[in-house]
Amino acid sequence: MAREFKRTDRVAEQLQRELAQIIQLELKDPRLGMVTVCMVDLSRDLHYATVYVTFMGIDETQQATQEAIDVLNEAAGFIRIQIGNECE
Repeated sequence: MAREFKRTDRVAEQLQRELAQIIQLELKDPRLGMVTVCMVDLSRDLHYATVYVTFMGIDETQQATQEAIDVLNEAAGFIRIQIGNECE
């Protein structure tokens, strides 16, 4: 009997929930506005993740969007540490 969901799909869903919670509760940068984690795409070996986000509450200009993405990229190390602490 085939499994209904692959392991990578289940891990990606859990990672999406954890990322959304960390971004919402831990990151206090006003340049972010409201961030929604739309989807997480994981590699088969679970080593790489591509995270898709949307922003609300910021100007819809290219510059404001890029600035918000830069804020998230700068916080990537902090987010990784928080994810690691949640998994313990």
